Amino acid sequence: MYLIHWYGPFYSRQDLEDWERQQESLYYLYLFQGKRKNKRTYNYYCGMTYDRSNCVSCVFNRMKDSDHHIHIFEQERKESIMIWVGTIASNTRPSRKDISICENMITSEIAQIELDESRIVNETNKLPPANNVYIINEWFNRHHIKYRPQLKEFIPNIVPDVITYDAESRYLYRAKKLVFISKL
Repeated sequence: MYLIHWYGPFYSRQDLEDWERQQESLYYLYLFQGKRKNKRTYNYYCGMTYDRSNCVSCVFNRMKDSDHHIHIFEQERKESIMIWVGTIASNTRPSRKDISICENMITSEIAQIELDESRIVNETNKLPPANNVYIINEWFNRHHIKYRPQLKEFIPNIVPDVITYDAESRYLYRAKKLVFISKL
C-alpha cells in the first residue's frame, strides 16, 4: 500500500527547483502535462527519480537530463507546462522497486483508463505490475495545503484518488474522487 502526497503545480523547471531545494522531504515521482505545438489537448508524462548523483531524488535534476521529454514541451509551448512532484508518504525511504511500482501503476491507469494512449508520452512502463498494488493519492499546493484544481484536464483530476490492482484477476479498480461522508 502506498500513500503518495503530490505537490504543485509548478510552471517551469526553475520554479520546481527553487521550491524543491527548500523542502526536507524527498520527491521520487513526478507528473507533468504540456501541449505540443499546434495542439489543443494536453500530453502527459509520469516519471521517477532515485539516487541521482549527489542530490538524492531531486526531480529538477532528473529533468535537466538532455534526453528528458520535458524539453520537447519547453521548446514548443513552454507556457502550457504544469509539473507535480510526489513523495511516498507511507514509506520514508522507499526502494527503487517501490517507486517503480507506483510509477507503473499511475502510467498504466492513465494510459488504459483515463486517456487515449497516444496522449501518454511514456514509451515504456504501460503494463500493469505482477503483484497486488494499492495506491492512495493526495494533492497539495506548494504550501502544503490540500488542493484540487477545477479544470478536468489538470493532472489531479485525471489521476484517481485511489488505484488498486488485483494481479490474479488482472482487474484495475479506481475511485476517481473520494467522497466526504461525515466528520467523526
